Amino acid sequence: MKKQILYVGLKDKDTKKQIITKAQARNIIINVCGDCTLSDSIGAYTHENGKKVREQTIKVEVLFRKTKEAKEMAKAIKEKLNQESIGYEVINSNSTLL
Repeated sequence: MKKQILYVGLKDKDTKKQIITKAQARNIIINVCGDCTLSDSIGAYTHENGKKVREQTIKVEVLFRKTKEAKEMAKAIKEKLNQESIGYEVINSNSTLL
């Protein structure tokens, strides 16, 4: 089993400013992912144009999903939140529901 983690920054890729609230972003992410765990953090990111930003970031953990499905979630979130990229991490896990 794999745990897949998405790192979603909240600054818009064009304006380099946060234009939606964390609550709005959480709702969008939950609507896309369904079952998931969200954690708030601060991220640092260098845009393709070299501009460095620090931004509020939501860490999205999903279990029991195929890789293709998790990557499709990331693509949908990236589009809906107008992100340049979304970090994607895969961890081998012995997860189960009890």
